[in-house]
Amino acid sequence: MSQQAPKDLQMPVVSVVNGQIEYKDPQGQPKTFVFQCNPASVTRSRTIQRTETRAGNTAEGTTTRPGPAGRKFTHKPTPWRFESLELWFDASVPYTTSGSVNAEGVTVASNLDAIAAALDHLEAISEPGSPSNQNDSQSGSPPAPSPPQVTLRLGKRVWKGYVNSVSILEKDFTWDLVPKQVKVTLGLELEVSRQDLDRNRPGGKK
Repeated sequence: MSQQAPKDLQMPVVSVVNGQIEYKDPQGQPKTFVFQCNPASVTRSRTIQRTETRAGNTAEGTTTRPGPAGRKFTHKPTPWRFESLELWFDASVPYTTSGSVNAEGVTVASNLDAIAAALDHLEAISEPGSPSNQNDSQSGSPPAPSPPQVTLRLGKRVWKGYVNSVSILEKDFTWDLVPKQVKVTLGLELEVSRQDLDRNRPGGKK
């Protein structure tokens, strides 16, 4: 006769905030891909170029009055980019898209299906879209299609951009070669924000 664990030792149901990626498939249907776990790590970067010009240089697009040193400086930041977004998937731990994780009742079979579906999403957001039917007037060939635009949501933060790199490491395979553990590293080029556009515009004349 089995005995139940004391209530203070039972694993509770925990409400979690899931990171997710939204995109549209080639048919234009919206898709949402929810992470199994929070990202293991996120690396973001940008480059800021600092340019010094001599006073009164109208070629730079501005004649703003110089400071006491007779120089003016321009800072031009590039858009933020995700160097790496590291995601983990493991069939031995709970995988749900409902926002509630229960430590009991984990079935490896259902999690293997969920991980396979996640891999399909990750491959879809890195695949180029359908080629255009219109020819480019200069080159005489259709423009190269790009991957679908993705919306990355991490808690209250939201970014829009495109996948520019993807690395998938599969480990611990079943007898029929289905991976039980997967590590994915995504690189994302983010769209230029209105704020960044304003920053990089030439200064006005005075």
